Parts: sequence; structure tokens; C-alpha cells
Amino acid sequence: MNNSNKAFNQAIALLGGLAFAWYLLSLVPFTKNAEWTKLHREQEEKIGDWMLKSMTLGHDSLISAQLDSITKVLLDDLLIQNNDLRSKVKVHLIQSDEINAFALPGDHIVVFSGILKEMESVNQYAGVLAHELAHLQESHILKRVTREIGFSILISMITGSGGGGIQKVAGELSGLAFSRNEEKEADLVGAEMMVQAGINPRELGALMAKIEALTESNAQFEWLSSHPAGKNREEYLMQYELPAHFREDIKMERASWLKCLDALSESTEEEYQ
Repeated sequence: MNNSNKAFNQAIALLGGLAFAWYLLSLVPFTKNAEWTKLHREQEEKIGDWMLKSMTLGHDSLISAQLDSITKVLLDDLLIQNNDLRSKVKVHLIQSDEINAFALPGDHIVVFSGILKEMESVNQYAGVLAHELAHLQESHILKRVTREIGFSILISMITGSGGGGIQKVAGELSGLAFSRNEEKEADLVGAEMMVQAGINPRELGALMAKIEALTESNAQFEWLSSHPAGKNREEYLMQYELPAHFREDIKMERASWLKCLDALSESTEEEYQ
């Protein structure tokens, strides 16, 4: 297991304890007020910040005014019907050969340069963003934690008994990935975001097809290992039926996108939000 997966699993364990504790507290009437909601959000953000730091340790951020600009445009267009998530989401572009992108608690999205380099158009970048935004919008990380982590382990984490609880959970969660239903939901919700933004969802299917073809001979292709059933997903995205009202909105010409990719060797500490 690579370092990013290990850190992700450890943080998922922490988030699981937090989610279950919050569920218990939510049964008490006074926890339904705004102050308790704010506290829950603050704890989720702390865990997301910890995960982000752990999973990008040793990697530089990317510097590119063009990537900065197009990222903001895509977020605005993809989340045109979700102003709340748009105001919170933060996209981090990271220099790494790993072919991966993922969503984290606290509304973080991490995109590695390795997967960017495989994209033939800005629309494929939009597809990956839409998919990860859908995971955030549908709360898939929290749902996955409450499904996967055992009750007794959660209790030991919450009460502080059994000091090895977090390590035990991390071990049990090795190789954890989204379920096929969660992946399909993220694909379809993401596809709706793309259509609203004037982008054909088949672009994401085309990217999946390319990565799928390369995955067998390259262990660096982490995105499909943490986002399972790539072949099946590729097929239904490629067959996605566009609504009659769909009108394509060209965000960036292919030549301009390819020039953007030339900047991937540079680094900065800037984050895109």
C-alpha cells in the first residue's frame, strides 16, 4: 500500500469515530442547534486538513495561472446549482506521477499531475472534478465509514479504551474503495453536473477507457483501484444520452489545454479555491 492510501485509511478510521460519536450526540435535542452543527463541521475540517497534509507529504503543489483560471471556471459551472459546496470546496493540484484524484473530508479535492497528463482535453479534467464533487455532495466518505467500521471498535475509539483502536481500523480498511453503487452514483450525479455546464459526460468515459487500457501494465494507476468497476463505468458513460436541450460550451480549446500541461513541472504552495 502506498503512503497516500495508508494515510487515507488511518484518517478514515478517525472520521469513522467522529461520525459515530456525532450520530449519538445528534439523538440529544440540544445538539441540533447551529453551534453543534458548526462544531461538527470544524471537526470534519480538521480531519480533512490532516488527511491532506499526510497524503501530499513530500509533494509540491503545481503553479500555472492557466490551470488556476480554468479550475475556477469549471468549479463555478459544475456547481452552478450548489452554491454552498462551491463556497467551501478547495482543489489542490499536486506534483506526483501517481495517476490519481480523490475527495477528502472538509471539501478537499486532490488531483495529481500524473492523471492530468493523461487528459486529452479540459473536458476530461472537468469529468474528474465532477466525479469527485459528486462524492462530496453525496457524503460518500461518511456513509462508507459508518458501513465499514465495526461498532465495538468505534466505541473503543470514542471512549479512549483500547489504545490500538485506530491502528486496528487502519489495518482492516487497507485497500478500502468506494462501492460500485457509490461509484455509479458519483458518475451519474457528476454527469448531470457536466451537462449543466455544457460538457459531454462521454469525455470522462473516454478518459476511463484510456486509463483502463494502461492500468494492466502500470501499478501507478491508483485512480481505478480506488474507484472500482472502471470498464463497466466507461461503457455506460460512453453511452450517456444527452438531453435535447444540451448545448456544448467550449471551456478551452484543445491546443490551449495542452499548453496548460506544459506547466506541470513547476511547483508552488498555492491552492485553487
